[in-house]
Amino acid sequence: QAKPGDKIRFKQVDIEEAHRILKMEEEKIESIKMSLMR
Repeated sequence: QAKPGDKIRFKQVDIEEAHRILKMEEEKIESIKMSLMR
């Protein structure tokens, strides 16, 4: 996570790449949820 004052940069991606990244992030969140329910 960025801290105040850190520089951040954005990278342009096409819609397919954006969907792939979104799916990976959603899977990570779901995995964390499942591990918390045990």
